[in-house]
Amino acid sequence: MEEGGFSAASYATILSSRGFRTDFAFTIALGLGTVIGCTVVALPLALLLRHNFPGRWLVWLVALLPFVTPHIIAAYAVRLALSPASPLLFWLPQSNREGIALVNAWPGLLIALIWKHYPLMLLSLSAALQRLPPGVEDAARDLGAGAWRRLRTIILPLLAPGWAAGAALVLVLAMSQFTITLIVYGGQRITTVPIDIYFETFSTRRPAIAAALGIGLLLITLSLVASSSWFVRRSSRNWVGLSAGRVAAAPERMPSSLARFGAMLLIGGLFIGVLGPIVSLMLNSISDQWLGGTPLPSRYTFRWYSYLFRYEDGLGALGQSAMFALSTAALTTLIAIPAAYALARYSFRGRGAIEALFLAKNATPVILVAVGTAALFYRWGLTDTFTGVLLAHSVGALPLALRGAVTAFEQLDRAQEEAARDAGAGVWRRFRTIVLPQAAPGIAGGAALAFLFSMDEFTVTFLISGVRYTTLPLRLYSILNQGYIEAAAAAAVLLFIPALLYLLLIVRFFGPTLMTESK
Repeated sequence: MEEGGFSAASYATILSSRGFRTDFAFTIALGLGTVIGCTVVALPLALLLRHNFPGRWLVWLVALLPFVTPHIIAAYAVRLALSPASPLLFWLPQSNREGIALVNAWPGLLIALIWKHYPLMLLSLSAALQRLPPGVEDAARDLGAGAWRRLRTIILPLLAPGWAAGAALVLVLAMSQFTITLIVYGGQRITTVPIDIYFETFSTRRPAIAAALGIGLLLITLSLVASSSWFVRRSSRNWVGLSAGRVAAAPERMPSSLARFGAMLLIGGLFIGVLGPIVSLMLNSISDQWLGGTPLPSRYTFRWYSYLFRYEDGLGALGQSAMFALSTAALTTLIAIPAAYALARYSFRGRGAIEALFLAKNATPVILVAVGTAALFYRWGLTDTFTGVLLAHSVGALPLALRGAVTAFEQLDRAQEEAARDAGAGVWRRFRTIVLPQAAPGIAGGAALAFLFSMDEFTVTFLISGVRYTTLPLRLYSILNQGYIEAAAAAAVLLFIPALLYLLLIVRFFGPTLMTESK
């Protein structure tokens, strides 16, 4: 809009600019590459984890670790693991390590995106495996179909809807990623659209161009989500009959010893690939002038934690992060409980629109929401205020808390509630004594996800916060820009602890199903 009127000049500028067109193509290619990489990693894991074996919960724990790892920690951990001084590359000569150049290059960014997002694909595929029609695979086995034939003609076709749902979510999140791109990839000649939006808004001061870029990215992500939904509906109707009709004589079954060997290789690769960056992060936080070339530091020290607390106000930043996280979890849970109960129990006009509004968060680029929120908060005077930061965190966390509560209320057995009604218990008493206690685990899971979202939140806070309120992710980014690698690693370890505790609780006592339902 120009001088009080409307204009398409910003869109014309983007279309005529070779740089912007290249950045859009690079963003889409990066998203597609992330989907392919996540599929390659998650599919064999999902097939392995559908079986019971000793230590299965530990494999789930490691596999889902990137899911709960804050974005800024994931970015920094992978950056350390890919750097020439990484303990994972100690076996290479120094000249070869310097020649890999994964940091500040697109291969490193792609690896970081796959590391962070493959658990979403794993959860989608695992949920789809749980919903496979019972008896279909057994019938194929009885007809003589071997493991490979059953996988190719039955399991993979029936997994298509789950894969499409996971692929759409991974693609949207990868294309709209800002934090990981900023830290791992940095400012490059060819970059992603979210980085363009940020620089056009705050560096070149061209908000109209930034808005046009955001609308273009939003249209692409919405079209991808719509295409995924269409494919899920189509494949859900057609794949069952198609796959059942293709079962034929099967080749010889894979030997069990070979299958066990493959499973061991897969688990070993998982542990190295997932734990390598985390271990590298922890080692850097307690190392004393570790420049790489050896798998372990020559000397250990905790002085970086002391430096963090004494000179970088790490304790204050941690306290502010905890304050906002607890407040966000409390506020979103208070809003989510009545809203989720109404969505789960009642039919009313506009119910579908409300659900679509909350689901639209997954299709909306984070940087677009962040820039829009920052613009409004600057106008309303809410930047660098407790209310502004809390509202920004709560808007992003509310769909997580709502999804957990809706799932909890939908799965309740209403027999006890009906018995209490017959005994004369009123609505409030039934809700307080029967419904709420039974739904408490799901509500608590949603509240925990809201807490972790707030602890992790970087993009919006980075744009609206200032001197007064500096959370631990912002402090980590500031220390990293100063070049204090070990001190930044210490801050990352502190930020990582709540996520690890949450994952331990969920996987050990509730299983990954709860995470699948709240996703």
